[in-house]
This record gives sequence, C-alpha cells and structure tokens, in this order.
Amino acid sequence: MLKVQCMWQAYNAKDVNTLRDQQKVALKAWAWSTGENEENIFTDQSVYRNIKAKSFKMIPINWDNYRVKIMNQGRMVRLVNKSDPEISPISYYVDDEDGDTVLSTTAPIFSLINGRFVQVI
Repeated sequence: MLKVQCMWQAYNAKDVNTLRDQQKVALKAWAWSTGENEENIFTDQSVYRNIKAKSFKMIPINWDNYRVKIMNQGRMVRLVNKSDPEISPISYYVDDEDGDTVLSTTAPIFSLINGRFVQVI
C-alpha cells in the first residue's frame, strides 16, 4: 500500500509535519469525539515522543510478511503481519528509559473516502 510506504518514509525522515498531515482526518475525528484539540492528540502519541530519540530506528518493510485485513464490513483496512498480528509495517526500535532497546509499532487503519485511502485511526 502506497499510503503505508509514505507513512514509513515520513517516520524514517522524522518528518513530524508530514505525519501530522497524514493523520489530519483521524485527528479531526478524535478531537470531535473526545472534545480534545487535534494538536494535543497528535503530541500525546508515544511515537511523537519516540521519534525525537537518537535511538529511533525504523524497521524496513518486508511486504511479503503482511496481508490486508478488511474490517468494519469492508469499510476499513489495515496491514497485519502474517505471523504476529500485533506487528505493523510501521515498526521501529527505540531505547526505553532504562536504556533497553524495545520494539514499538503503530498500526494505522485506513478507509476509502472519495476514491482515496485515508488514515482514520
């Protein structure tokens, strides 16, 4: 999925502005449903803090390891790892507060809106 590749590239480049733009629809929906503002929702994500760490390192995507999971009666999709559904193609290593390197992942969910896949969660 091209959208996932674009997200991966933005994370790898630590391009916070592109990430914010890619999440615009999801942030707006979360803000509407929670009464919180979009920027607070964006900056409260753990990946927002992790991306600033020197140890932050994206894991290259091996597309053969993933399949499309269709959800919500065909209205939403996401990519899941064939052997471990908890792992997303948007995965990275970062050192935790104890200095241990840990695997972290964020699993975006997309919906087809006006002919384009848009990150909604």
